[in-house]
Amino acid sequence: MKKSALFFVIFFVGFFGAFSQVRVEYNETRKLLTEEGVFPSKTDYPDIRLPNFDFTTLREKSLKLDPNIPFQFGKAFDMDLSLDDGKWYESPGGKVWKLRITSDNSYSLNLVFSKLNLGEGARMYIYNDQRNMLVGPFDNNNTKINEVLITDLIKGSSITVELYEPEMSSNSELVISKVIHGFIDTFSVGFGQSANCNIDVDCPVGQPFGLESNSVSRILINNGQSFCSGALINNTCNDFTPFLLTANHCLVGNPGDFVFRFQYRSPSPQCDGQGGGGDSQVNIFYNGSQLAANNADTDFGLLLMNNRPDHANVSFLGWSRNSVGIPNTAGIHHPRGDLMKISIDNNAPQIFPGNFLQTPVNTHWEVDFDLGTVEGGSSGSPLLDQNRRVIGQLHGGTVFDMFGNPIDRCDVRNGFYGRFDISWTGGGTNATRLSNWLDPNNTGAMTTNTINLPSISGPDLLCSPGTYTLQNLPAGSTATWAVIPASQFVNGSGTGTSAFMQLSGNYTGIRAPRIVFTISTDCGDIQVDKTFWIGPPQLTYHPPGIDPCTANPYYSTISLPGFTYNWSVDNPNVWLTSNGQSITSVLSYNPEYFNITLEISDGNCTTSRTISSYTAGYYCQCFSDPACGNELVLKVYPNPAAEMISVELDTANVSSIDRGFSQYELKLYTTSGEELLSQPVSSAKTTLDVRFLKNGFYYIHLIHKEGILRRQIRIER
Repeated sequence: MKKSALFFVIFFVGFFGAFSQVRVEYNETRKLLTEEGVFPSKTDYPDIRLPNFDFTTLREKSLKLDPNIPFQFGKAFDMDLSLDDGKWYESPGGKVWKLRITSDNSYSLNLVFSKLNLGEGARMYIYNDQRNMLVGPFDNNNTKINEVLITDLIKGSSITVELYEPEMSSNSELVISKVIHGFIDTFSVGFGQSANCNIDVDCPVGQPFGLESNSVSRILINNGQSFCSGALINNTCNDFTPFLLTANHCLVGNPGDFVFRFQYRSPSPQCDGQGGGGDSQVNIFYNGSQLAANNADTDFGLLLMNNRPDHANVSFLGWSRNSVGIPNTAGIHHPRGDLMKISIDNNAPQIFPGNFLQTPVNTHWEVDFDLGTVEGGSSGSPLLDQNRRVIGQLHGGTVFDMFGNPIDRCDVRNGFYGRFDISWTGGGTNATRLSNWLDPNNTGAMTTNTINLPSISGPDLLCSPGTYTLQNLPAGSTATWAVIPASQFVNGSGTGTSAFMQLSGNYTGIRAPRIVFTISTDCGDIQVDKTFWIGPPQLTYHPPGIDPCTANPYYSTISLPGFTYNWSVDNPNVWLTSNGQSITSVLSYNPEYFNITLEISDGNCTTSRTISSYTAGYYCQCFSDPACGNELVLKVYPNPAAEMISVELDTANVSSIDRGFSQYELKLYTTSGEELLSQPVSSAKTTLDVRFLKNGFYYIHLIHKEGILRRQIRIER
């Protein structure tokens, strides 16, 4: 083993700074949504601003790795914000509430909800002003027993909380009790704030650990202000109980409020030893846990997450109680809260003979990494043996030399890990040892293997007989299956990991049966289910109402995530506007009869339905007004057009809307929402050159502070 001439070792507190899963999406180069938000509405909602604060001292203390305090990335400000502090807007099918929160010069913001109780069907999102980071949706599955929720970090100095409530939803409740101002940039491009000798886990050296890395989580602790690492860990039952191993000294704050972020890794890893790649685009986090056991002697903490992660790319680490015959080791971690890294020691770990931070002798492994390092935020991360099984969790490493001077963690790369085999019996009680939690049937097993979450593969849309297969059945387990309702299929149940599905008849409307696999283990049963679709789509007709040009929608069907929708009409004099599951307008110049066909596809098979309809012929649009007919008329002609098109605004009867043309802006969009043109309106009539447009449909928007006039145009040559 490589030795160091340094004498003072200080622990890494490991701080840089469920419910069901919550999605986090981030893109450095493009917006993920428009300025109007997830549910489009006006942007004049309130902006709550945090007080100014000098973070210089806090930042310097954190970056110096002061051993006596958590390594913080942010500071929490007490707040008392509720629905009364935001603003409600009407929205199709319901209403939208919005509130902006700003803290000048912050790198990130995250929130502590002391109350979050979302009504049935309600959805909440949080996004930044740049519109390139989106967190959510949160729904009523994300409401804990005590209704407390801490969010993950959101990049930027200003964020918006957006809540949608459908018309029939019960009233939601929320109280934001703290806002955390991030004074250290955990989103910086390159290798973030961690040392530049760190190695992204998806570099070639880390590829053999792909399965194991899926278990590793960044943990947000200390009222949302600090970071640690940890990993989901298997038990002898192979029953996916969501135990997560971390460090005892990471148990700062209430574990019920911890936030666990999985798959926080670089999509473009850099593998030249000069730090990591850019930030992750999509990852997931879960909220809440309970303390199962902990022991200061080996610095372990075993948490039981409130909910088992249900993401396909999550694994549970195997472990080993062996303490001999370990030729090399690896650590997977989030140094300073950064993207996931890997460290490699090509030599055997040594049992540390001293009292590491006043712990008993011989209770820790000491390793000296050849590749990578560990830092604050790495605390609690797993140490893996040559078989990629856990043998310990990180307690600390050397950060000061014998003279009290900070050292460079790329020069000294050692780490001290509490020994798993010692933690097994711990302090002799259930609350201070691992054995009764990870071997509940007292089998005496010395090892377990890493396992993947089970999942079900098979078609999302069943058009003909198909097979559904249970993936990742744990060793020693058996499986049975049943489909609900069984009456719709020839075979309603069976045994094994493969289920052959054949419909028992023809169905006039789309339905959503569910196949359930039951996995039987020595410690009980686990159920895994998958909902799929059968039958043609049902179409719901919505009467046009006062303004048929803007009715939303005319026809609609149920939303099927991941499916494609194709609407068509058999009359060339009728034009449709659709947005996926709905037709938002049916336009014609004269009364017309026509047939509408909807095809739904999952990429493998297609189901369809055709209905007959009629339109009386509509060509005008106006702002939302009870009269809706003589207020403000937008004329677009000729339509279809080939070369030039006129856009004319008839304001002859305008009374409540300002006639000044400087109040208007003209925009041209593709059907996918791409903006092609934006210009102010200087007169009642504007001519557009459309020769550069390809054949097809486009949208013209005339925007005013009172609303938007929309027209669909068709280019045809």
